[in-house]
Amino acid sequence: MSMSLLEHARGLRRSGRLEAQLDEIIAGLPDQDDDTLCRIGQLLVTADAEAAAESHPALPRATVSVIGSSTLAPIRAPLAGMLGFRGFVPTIRVGDYAQYMSELLTGVDGETEADAIVCVLDAKEVFRRLPVVWTPGQVADAWAAVLDELVVAVGGLRERSACPVILTTVELPPRLMAEIVDLASRTELSLAWREANSTLLRLAQQLPGVYVIDSAPILAQAGSLDDERLAAYAQIRFSEDYFTELSREIAAIVTALRGRTSKCLVVDLDGTMWGEVLSEVGPAGVVSGEGPVGECFSAMQGVVRHLAAQGVLLAISSKNDDDLVRTTLRDNANVDLAEEDFVAIAANWDPKPNNIEAIAQGLNIGVDSLVFVDDSASERGSVRTALPSVRVVAVDHKEPALHAHAVLRAGYFRSLHVTADDLERAERYRAETQRLEFKRSAGSITDYLVGLATRIELTEPTDAELSRISQITLRTNQFNTTTVRRDPGVVAALRDSADSAVFGVRCTDRYGDHGLIGAAFVEITSDAWHIDNFAMSCRVLGRNVEDAVIGWICQRAKAAGAAAVTGSFLASPKNAKAAGLFAGLGFSTVSKSAQAASYRLELGNPPQLPPHIEIAEPATTTP
Repeated sequence: MSMSLLEHARGLRRSGRLEAQLDEIIAGLPDQDDDTLCRIGQLLVTADAEAAAESHPALPRATVSVIGSSTLAPIRAPLAGMLGFRGFVPTIRVGDYAQYMSELLTGVDGETEADAIVCVLDAKEVFRRLPVVWTPGQVADAWAAVLDELVVAVGGLRERSACPVILTTVELPPRLMAEIVDLASRTELSLAWREANSTLLRLAQQLPGVYVIDSAPILAQAGSLDDERLAAYAQIRFSEDYFTELSREIAAIVTALRGRTSKCLVVDLDGTMWGEVLSEVGPAGVVSGEGPVGECFSAMQGVVRHLAAQGVLLAISSKNDDDLVRTTLRDNANVDLAEEDFVAIAANWDPKPNNIEAIAQGLNIGVDSLVFVDDSASERGSVRTALPSVRVVAVDHKEPALHAHAVLRAGYFRSLHVTADDLERAERYRAETQRLEFKRSAGSITDYLVGLATRIELTEPTDAELSRISQITLRTNQFNTTTVRRDPGVVAALRDSADSAVFGVRCTDRYGDHGLIGAAFVEITSDAWHIDNFAMSCRVLGRNVEDAVIGWICQRAKAAGAAAVTGSFLASPKNAKAAGLFAGLGFSTVSKSAQAASYRLELGNPPQLPPHIEIAEPATTTP
């Protein structure tokens, strides 16, 4: 019998080799159940994150500080396990008991290094302000006081720190509701509690960089809020299952904050999206839409289409004949999917890892941006082995009612904001097929570049574009000079500062509008402009758009009286494509190491703009 991952991790811990082989443990976490994730999470909590980072520099780290109004130490293990499941080396810091307000006001432990500060409140924080005999009206007043204090404290933290804050709504324990005997007062208490939580949820709309988790779905999944004995004796006011589900949601948000949201869902067909085997029953024989089983598959198709409507790319990897698949999608009225819903269809008899890798290459995205769902254990295993960075979701063709839950539960596609660019993404990838056909038919690369008629425009982002600019810094990993992540509030502050500028880059060509594909952040002084970060979508690489952007910035800097433009590069596991940007444009190297480099260009002779790119002059620019 082979050793389990948990046994292996425990053995590494005992021998002092856990940090050295942490990559093996993290790679195996997606296959584990929740109980094992929490148990391995307990080991991850004890690991030396610095030593692990030194042994595995390609593994990203995630640091989360958790504060609140009760004892929260039990969240360390499940949160570490869930962050490990998402591929991070976790560091979890837990604040002192019931000190969340002073910590928010004066400083949270690890605040400057944290990827997020999570504040978890419980009902006792409201009821401790009440007399023994209380009324629903007094509960509403106590809630108002809590919310007023929280707004001031969180607002103050955001003013002094760029660290995102995650809050949770508060569930009312059944015992407290049971203290009210008349139905009218019970209704009044329920209304007061829901209105308070609604106010709490609105903070995410009012305070930049603040995100609020609705705890009701967490509780519905967990099944129990607390154990009254633990609440009474240890001030632990949440159950193990609740902590596990909350940790899953926190990990999904942290993943989005770190720009590691998945972009493409690759689906199998037979047993996954419809019942029966297509090659055996033909396009009209697959099960979908009719009867209880067919309705389950139809519901799965509806979920997939809903994801696509929010910017998730859809692709097929199916061992089937291509013409049969397309005929089914086109002609079977019970199948609620169509050819045009997918940006790539790989229906053939080749190994699925090969097809999935080809899908990623065709879309010009990393394989780590893909989520693959299949009902075949052998196919899932082959993909996990060949492409370990692909997120693999297991479903069972005998239980199609659970398919949608399996795809959605981990929150792989969780995003901070769905932008206009997200909603148009699928159509843009379809236009890319036309570009590739044109490239193959062009006589030379010069003919291709000239024939594309690429046009760019650099403008200061509007308020409506702040989320997209933030998203570019969060999600763009390959062409990103420093990989500094910025939320919309930070982007707005930099845009509005007299000492900095933010430029959004839009791009169009003869085949369509690429949308807002890049962002440049510039620090401005009287004698020099410093390009603090430049990130750009890989979908426009290979046509010198990046050269045009930097050249334009240099020309604007010179026109503003600057003598030089400087730039920085910080290496990450994925941004090698951006490493030669500044040197390739004639910048001199000021300093350089394996991890960082700085460059400078005197503006007596700024770089020439690529002749095949038209640069639109906006009506106004900064400064």
